[in-house]
Amino acid sequence: MSRRETAALVLVLGLALALRLSLMRAPACISGDGVQYVYLAASIAAGEGWYHPVFSPGYSLLIAALHASTGTPLEQSGRLVAAFSSVLACVPAWLLWRASLGPVAAGLGCLVLAVWPFSVWLGSGVYAEPPALLLLLGGLYLASGAREAARPYWALGAGLCWGAAAWIKPEALAWAGIGAAALAAPRWAGPSASLTSWARGLGAAVLLLAAAACRRWPARLSWCSSWTRVSCTRCSRC
Repeated sequence: MSRRETAALVLVLGLALALRLSLMRAPACISGDGVQYVYLAASIAAGEGWYHPVFSPGYSLLIAALHASTGTPLEQSGRLVAAFSSVLACVPAWLLWRASLGPVAAGLGCLVLAVWPFSVWLGSGVYAEPPALLLLLGGLYLASGAREAARPYWALGAGLCWGAAAWIKPEALAWAGIGAAALAAPRWAGPSASLTSWARGLGAAVLLLAAAACRRWPARLSWCSSWTRVSCTRCSRC
């Protein structure tokens, strides 16, 4: 990547961050999903468990970690996690599009991703989509690199990213399965790739897919709220 491309990427990232942080300062009501993520983060921070009958715990874990390390209020922590994830998602998008479409198209695509109103809105609220998008795009970039040459650790990284995305958004469980199948294909990593080129990535994806599917395992030590009374009978708080 040339210095001009690096400077352009930095400018796009700066613009994306400025838009999201400025929108965060405007008065806005938290969404219903955001309330659940914050409540779950509060439960995690209090050591009461991470079970929720609907939402994956990954985003709330990030919120709780930022809250514990900096003292930032939970809702604000959720907005900051979403903002920085939304900005950082431009990096794997840039690299992926640059490799397939060229630097000009990659720059224009990232600029659209940075300033698109819906993207800015998601990146300024308490939403799990930005960190999930970051992990999905990161996995795609690493998988594309593993396809071009025998790079076992790139395939492993792709599996880790896609598996971790399932911990952020339950819908990403489907993509983790698709990614595991893609990494298992012998031609995915190129005709000269060894077994470990895709086996490590497959193992990582399957392992994290199973872990995400079993994320309700600690439910007996869990939390729930009046919002989740349906199908939630694990504790006596409701």
